Amino acid sequence: MNVIQEHTSIPIVMPDELTSEEAIDIFNTARLLRDGVVEGTWDKGAVTFRPDAPHDVLDGIGPNSALFFIGDWSVTIGQVSVPLGPYHKVVFNPQIAEVKHLEDGSREVVFEPAEGERGRAEERLGLSPGSPQTQSGCP
Repeated sequence: MNVIQEHTSIPIVMPDELTSEEAIDIFNTARLLRDGVVEGTWDKGAVTFRPDAPHDVLDGIGPNSALFFIGDWSVTIGQVSVPLGPYHKVVFNPQIAEVKHLEDGSREVVFEPAEGERGRAEERLGLSPGSPQTQSGCP
C-alpha cells in the first residue's frame, strides 16, 4: 500500500478486513505502479458493441490480432476509491466464440484464445500508444 500511497494525495488507511478480490486488486495496482505492466493470461472474455458500431469491426478479431481496452484505473481500499488515471489492456490472439444479438440492437461478442494459442494479456497505466491524446501531445 506504500507504493500506492506514493502516487496519490488521498490518505490510505488499511481496513480491518479485505476480501481476496480486494487484496488481488491492491497487489496488481502496486505492480502496475512499480513495474509499469502486469502480464497475465485469460481464457474467455466478452465485449459489447453498441448498435451503431460498424459490422466490419468484428473482422479484425482473430489469430495474430489483439483487442485494446482503455479506461480509468482506480483501486478501492476499504471505503476509499483511489483514482490513478488512464490505463489500457491488450488481449492477444482472440477469436470469436459467439456473437449474441441483444434486444437493444447491440452485439455481445464472446471471445476466447485462438486455436493453439495461449490467452495472453498486458495491462499498463497511461494512455495507449497511438491514442488521440498521445498524438496531440497531451500527457
